[in-house]
Amino acid sequence: MNRRNFLILSGLITLPFSHALSANDQCLTGLQGIDVESNDSAGYEHFHQLILPVSALITPPRSGIKLLTSTVDQGSFNDSDMKTFAKTLNMNSDALRTHNHEVFITYEELKSIASGTKNVEIKVYARSNKQYVHNFLITAPPSTLSMIKKYGT
Repeated sequence: MNRRNFLILSGLITLPFSHALSANDQCLTGLQGIDVESNDSAGYEHFHQLILPVSALITPPRSGIKLLTSTVDQGSFNDSDMKTFAKTLNMNSDALRTHNHEVFITYEELKSIASGTKNVEIKVYARSNKQYVHNFLITAPPSTLSMIKKYGT
């Protein structure tokens, strides 16, 4: 893969899809990602978004992929509940209000999503104490499955 394609796949540069592939280029570039909302919250109800790059489904890395969620959706929680939760854990409520999570998706999970399995559960754990905090149920939409079929390895 050349530097241009790496930057495009990384999302650092975006080009219209029609301009992103050269005649003999096997690297699919300029693709978006699957946007998923968390389904469950430990402690107090709040939600995060996760973007799974389509490129990770077309050619899943053997080592899996580590992503970051969005910060907390500011309209998704009750402020009083969040402050109570922060107090019970002796946490800073301002930090809790703007937190995000690392999400690791294994090669096997990526392959399962890419094969069309519906609602592949990805569990998320807190960085500090490694306890369960969220899950994402991921289903690749038909347009993504079509891209995988066309460009997958």
